[in-house]
Amino acid sequence: MQSTIEKLKTSNPNFNKKINGFTQIPNWFIASYNFSIYEKMVLIVIKKHLMKKKECWPSIKTIAKEADCSEYSAKKAINSLIQKDRLTKKRNGHFRNNIYSTNI
Repeated sequence: MQSTIEKLKTSNPNFNKKINGFTQIPNWFIASYNFSIYEKMVLIVIKKHLMKKKECWPSIKTIAKEADCSEYSAKKAINSLIQKDRLTKKRNGHFRNNIYSTNI
């Protein structure tokens, strides 16, 4: 019988990778009932990509993978966060990815 740690190692390819740093998310955002779990995870992933920068440009595919949701759910969450004024998105003229910044 496998232990929980062994199950995590086999199911998650990033388990043994050393991932440095941390992302600060305000407690009010985590505890808020005004955001879906997809909106919360997408914003956390985008905040992670910001890492002391004002803007970041992860692809929808990257956001969806790191938020553990479909690309459709990630796009829907991004649009909802924009409407709730917690995320801004603008087109990048040189590359295909959008540029994101957060308001939390």
